[in-house]
Amino acid sequence: MADPTANGDRHTVLLIEDNPGDARLIREMVAEDPDAPFDLHFAERLSHGLDFLGKRQAGLVLLDLSLPDSLGLETFARVFAHSPSVPIIVLTGTDDATVALRAVKGGAQDYLVKGKLDRELLVRSMQYSIERKRYQVQLEHQANYDALTGLPNRTLLHDRLRQAVFAQRNLRAIAVVFMDLDHFKFVNDSLGHSVGDELLKTVAERVRSVLRDGDTVRTSPSWRNWRVDRLTETKPGLRPSSIQARFWRQASPRTHSPICTMSPVSSASGMKRAGRTRPHSGCIQRSSASEPQMAPVRRSTFCW
Repeated sequence: MADPTANGDRHTVLLIEDNPGDARLIREMVAEDPDAPFDLHFAERLSHGLDFLGKRQAGLVLLDLSLPDSLGLETFARVFAHSPSVPIIVLTGTDDATVALRAVKGGAQDYLVKGKLDRELLVRSMQYSIERKRYQVQLEHQANYDALTGLPNRTLLHDRLRQAVFAQRNLRAIAVVFMDLDHFKFVNDSLGHSVGDELLKTVAERVRSVLRDGDTVRTSPSWRNWRVDRLTETKPGLRPSSIQARFWRQASPRTHSPICTMSPVSSASGMKRAGRTRPHSGCIQRSSASEPQMAPVRRSTFCW
């Protein structure tokens, strides 16, 4: 990813600091460097800072841990939970190696002690933190999303499935609906892998377009077929056939409209539903793959 500063772009930096003297010192340090691509904004309370982050896109947060409405690492935890994609530098007057290590382990990009701070150290830390966070986001995306389709991979689905199972206060049933593309190997063998890739990307985009908020769809490519798993919560009393039928009503108009007119490719779906207990999330995924007969299979053919 290109450095935005190369095109003259500037980073919005939020300083959450209740001490006017410290805030003025930080502002003067940044202003001393005419090449520093930062626009500073200030908040005296954590609540004001969170409001700012909810309304504006910030490129960096400079965070004091001792604020009128929050104290200690809990301050960092609340900002990180609110804006996990924004790099955070902890600024504090306490030179505590244990707190510094816990903050960095928790996701902070740096831990700077105010009494040991100078302009060069501050500006360098701000620039490095932004680039480090950008690279970290890229790595996390590569680790959790399929490079071809951009859909979540098995790792991310497993994590979200585990969260869906264990994060519920009132237990609700959870369903994994799967859809296979049959004869996908024939497409690759007869038309080439580049054509197969375009087919996968087109179907993935169509499936993504019918998702609801809170649903997760992931890909599981293989040499025989191609599979999409969709994780969704279900309402009490719904039969598996009703859940699956609703999925097909949403997906069919998009996934089964013609793409091209060469090779017939059919798709089929099945479903595995976890009851209102807390099963291991891996069991749901394994059973959805090994027991498609647990729910009726719907099949439809479209042309590629």
